[in-house]
Amino acid sequence: MMQGNIGQYVIENGFVNSEEHVHYNYRGKVIVYEVVRVMKGKLLFAEDHLNRLENSFIKSGLEVLPRQQVVDALQKCIEQNNMEIGNVRIDAMYQGNQVSDWYIYQIKHNYPGASMTGKGVRVALCEAVRPDPEIKCFLRIHRLRIGEIIERTGVFEVLMHNEEGELTEGSRSNVFFVKGDKLITASASSVLNGITRQKVIALAKEQGIDVEERIILKEELNSFDAAFLTGTSINVLPIVKCDDILFDVNHPLMSRLSRLYLELIQSNIG
Repeated sequence: MMQGNIGQYVIENGFVNSEEHVHYNYRGKVIVYEVVRVMKGKLLFAEDHLNRLENSFIKSGLEVLPRQQVVDALQKCIEQNNMEIGNVRIDAMYQGNQVSDWYIYQIKHNYPGASMTGKGVRVALCEAVRPDPEIKCFLRIHRLRIGEIIERTGVFEVLMHNEEGELTEGSRSNVFFVKGDKLITASASSVLNGITRQKVIALAKEQGIDVEERIILKEELNSFDAAFLTGTSINVLPIVKCDDILFDVNHPLMSRLSRLYLELIQSNIG
């Protein structure tokens, strides 16, 4: 059985295959991946995700999957699994710098409801960094460690920082902080520059909101008014508590950006 897949059909090397007949072997291989959200049977911000996937290939010095093949396979996955809503994942496996196999499949999604969005989520700090933030590459040991922290503490997400105490991002999200009427986040070069992150920053600048991309020290956390996560599945999700530090989940700047982002999603999907 293919771990992580919840659909009946998987697109294996461009061809439709039933889940039980898929040959998925990641051992000894590098995996570059991307996750795209599906709404109303359509891919959300598809071009942005495909651009980031190609950037991961190029930055890694790996063979680039032809874009049209990926687009066609994504559409097959949606149609074969009758997807109206959910997430699809693209896995490209490499031996050396050449693609050995690639897969597109439906994965479990967890979209926060109104209650979680209204109350905010708890997060914890952890010293961990991505080897290369610009490349979305699967790191099994990293995921196991983060997963253990989440399971042990019951937090929604883990915020990572380096040895110097500089905060970067969540294990599967980006993070923003609000101080007065200013939006603060780590620089794009130090994080996996998420599609939702990019959209939120663009919306903020369009609204005349001051966006500061800089080093953020964990000692600064108690000086911020509000904080939120962004991601493909979570949109704009308020943080109520980071370790022992509380944040305002109803800050007007954050609420405004959340509303604008939801409106942007609707305009993209149509």
